[in-house]
Amino acid sequence: MKRFSLVLTFVIGSATAAGGLAADIAVGTVLAYDREAGTLVLTDRSVWSLAETSAAVPDGLAAGDRVQFSYESDEDGVADILLINVIREAPEQGSTLVTEGTILAYDREARLLVFDDMSTWSLQGMRGDVPFGLDAGDRIEIEYEPGEDGVARIHEISILLD
Repeated sequence: MKRFSLVLTFVIGSATAAGGLAADIAVGTVLAYDREAGTLVLTDRSVWSLAETSAAVPDGLAAGDRVQFSYESDEDGVADILLINVIREAPEQGSTLVTEGTILAYDREARLLVFDDMSTWSLQGMRGDVPFGLDAGDRIEIEYEPGEDGVARIHEISILLD
């Protein structure tokens, strides 16, 4: 099964790891993508310049794809796009989505995970148990139920073995 890297579409709080940087998150649907100009237009008519970004553009990015951006902002707007992911639903799971990522930090007491792309997951109200031994550096898969404002409920977290 080919795995797609998905990133959380909902950020709770701000992540303060890796030098105190926190990434902003944006989600949208691609209306048009000009590879030569490095310009991406979403259906909400927002325009994202990909010409001078540190993010890799996903292969095969096309109109109709739902995408998620992790980016740093400054007083002028977007300073740098850190990560661009195509969000794909897991068809065998119905309305459940699946994302995978590498843990940068895990606060057991606060029940917060921070991925290496600086997206933050709150594990408050998670249905299942957090896997024993979960720690920074682990590559994990999170099965969750989307809600109006992002994540409605996390169903399961699995540690992925290489």
